Amino acid sequence: MAAVRATSGVDLAESFNETVGIGPFPIFGVFEAKLSQFQRQTGTSYVIRNSISRERQMAKRRLEIPAYHDFYWVQYVCIRNKQRSCPKPKQADFGCPELICLVYEFGSSGMRMSKVNMRHPHITFAHFPSVYYANRRLSAEQESEIFTLMETFHSNVEIRDYVRQHWNIVLTDYDLRNMRSRYREVTQPSNELESIKQLIDNRGYLSVVHCSETRRLKFPGFSLNELKELFSKYNEVLLFDSTTQCNRGSYHLWHVVVIDCHGKGLSVYYGFIENETVESYERVLRYFCKTMPEVNRLKTVICDRHAAQLAAIRKHLPWVRVHLCSFQVVRNFTDRLNNLSAGSLEDKEILLECLKGLVYSRSEEGFNICLQRIRHKNTELCHYLQHNWLPHTSQWAAFARRRDVSFGQGTNNIIEAANRYIKSNLSQSSSLVDCVRAILKRNGRLRTKYSMQVARGLLTGADEALSGDRVLSLLNCLTPYARNLVLENNNITVEVAEGGTDWLKFSDDHVVHLDGLLKCTCSFSNQWLLTCRHMVKACRVRQWDLSGNLSTSRWLMPGLITEPTRNQDSSSTVECSEVPLDKGSKLTIGHRAVYNYLKVLLRLGSDSFKAEIARLDKHTEQLAHSVGVQQMPLPRIADPEIRAPITNQPGLLLPEPSTEKSAPPLFRIPKFRKQRRSTVAIRQTQPAGTRRKSALQERETMEVDLDSSTFPETTVVRDIRVRTAAMYVARKYRRARRRETTCSCCRQYNLKNHKQSEWVQCDYCIRWFHSLCAKVQHVAPGLQERQFRCPACHKHCIVE
Repeated sequence: MAAVRATSGVDLAESFNETVGIGPFPIFGVFEAKLSQFQRQTGTSYVIRNSISRERQMAKRRLEIPAYHDFYWVQYVCIRNKQRSCPKPKQADFGCPELICLVYEFGSSGMRMSKVNMRHPHITFAHFPSVYYANRRLSAEQESEIFTLMETFHSNVEIRDYVRQHWNIVLTDYDLRNMRSRYREVTQPSNELESIKQLIDNRGYLSVVHCSETRRLKFPGFSLNELKELFSKYNEVLLFDSTTQCNRGSYHLWHVVVIDCHGKGLSVYYGFIENETVESYERVLRYFCKTMPEVNRLKTVICDRHAAQLAAIRKHLPWVRVHLCSFQVVRNFTDRLNNLSAGSLEDKEILLECLKGLVYSRSEEGFNICLQRIRHKNTELCHYLQHNWLPHTSQWAAFARRRDVSFGQGTNNIIEAANRYIKSNLSQSSSLVDCVRAILKRNGRLRTKYSMQVARGLLTGADEALSGDRVLSLLNCLTPYARNLVLENNNITVEVAEGGTDWLKFSDDHVVHLDGLLKCTCSFSNQWLLTCRHMVKACRVRQWDLSGNLSTSRWLMPGLITEPTRNQDSSSTVECSEVPLDKGSKLTIGHRAVYNYLKVLLRLGSDSFKAEIARLDKHTEQLAHSVGVQQMPLPRIADPEIRAPITNQPGLLLPEPSTEKSAPPLFRIPKFRKQRRSTVAIRQTQPAGTRRKSALQERETMEVDLDSSTFPETTVVRDIRVRTAAMYVARKYRRARRRETTCSCCRQYNLKNHKQSEWVQCDYCIRWFHSLCAKVQHVAPGLQERQFRCPACHKHCIVE
């Protein structure tokens, strides 16, 4: 049991024992209340210098500490013992040794004193304790009473007199100014709500909730008519997120983003919540479901790993699949990895790569391999994963949620970008009216920008008929969302609508008319001829086998041709789209198409990536062997730009190798293996005064004329900066070599000779140098002494 020591100087040990005591204190708030009373009685002030939180101690020692205790160990010091690093301390630093230490006691389940020192080498202000700000701080009940006085238009002098008479606390004008600012945060004026209603009047829906006891605004939420219409069309995947520091009421801005058929994120609902508690999230989700009746079609929600938000989602949206933001998951893993006490820096880097592999691995085998490596490297981290993350693998692991509808969204980057734009126009002093006005302004700008991005200027009129080539050109301009992900994430089926075969009806109640314009009921504007998912599928069903594609939910895009159409020749093909191929499909591939295809396979994590490379290698080898041409290796660059000859179309696909050589075609034969670079010639590509080219190297495909006896020409590197880079590397190598062969004493290139001499230490600068580097000044006859001149401090020293 700790005892309070009585020391010399200003000693407050007896007063501390009577007012505070040594404990135990059932909760930390009891000690704070007694310490506040002791500070006002003695005219002192104490601040927390060091502490150990409950979470840290539980993670380190595996101890069970109740949740109502914030600290395991806490240390208070006198305010006159400020740190020396503070540039402008508010109080003079006397180096006061006063100390109060509390520690959690498991036997009594409370905080108890472990060390106390009540000696102050400076004077205290027992006659005027309000000199310290901590002694002028009011409680919540006292502040509410002062707020009542502020409503009745009392002056600062009257309020200060009232506080001094009732509570013996002397307030300053600065304290009252802070209280008035807090009062404005607590009570939002009624005219502010009226202004918000005028902004959203006849344009949307506004929900407001007030506190029954106080007049504080608990929740305002709103949505516009056009945003509600968007949600009625695209309601399969939602993104939830909240942000802070955007208004003076300390409200959190929470809003919802949907993903449309073009892969664009659109905000459809906004809400201001008091705090991030379960009650606040349940309230905002309840009003969101009331505003959006089509919420029962929702399939997936992407949000952060916040316990209160997840609990509210499970209560109001129990049927949806919850996906955690991959970026937030990796950041949580990184924070946990940094708090590990054991392990070197190299081991932590390996563990971080394994943790990222757990998040982004698209196969269960890769996930298990990363988990096995973590179990082998660090058992503590593995124990943490088993108790907190592995039971919920379907929410954050890529392989477990790849079958869920996500539209390719794994993070909340879209909604974070929207929050960044809103917060750039706001501050902590902005009102709710300013927030709503900024949100409405952003929606107006996004609506105009969205219409320009989606339209793309493909067609200007809607009356012209669409030919087959026109339709294919439209379909090849799809966004990456439509090309790669909507086919896997939308299990929609199609059937012939009643009344004729010119209409197709999909399982989500949308209808497409199979005329030349391909009109769809879900498109924003038919005059733009937007390539929505229904129109793409309708085109596929119409041009190819209608009966064979009506019952299939997975289909190929028209850009990926498996069989030539009736109107096309067997040698004419279409540029390959970025979609995995079916097994057994016959495909002739050009260099650019192959590169895009392999890049998409690698990004999507296809298991057949190596098999596809081997198949393409074998195909090119057979082709080169059949025509008697030697393959030349091409240099590997990040994003090659292939230039086809003028007489050929870009991206043409190679046919199967044939033994007949009736027509002398022109082939492009790429090599898909890691080989050494061939000898290249360096020359300048552009004349002086023209625009500079990018740093990437450029290359041309080799062209082989089968009738002539010309040899393939290798690729020519056309960037003068390659020569500059080579010169820089050579210069850097020479500098490194010079440092290795230079003496550290005299900076001369004679390190080999100096190494053979002895080391001498200077008496003045205590620096070692070679005896050969310093000249011998004097050797006394008959004495074993030598005098040198130090090359560092240039002073004479005698060495025995």
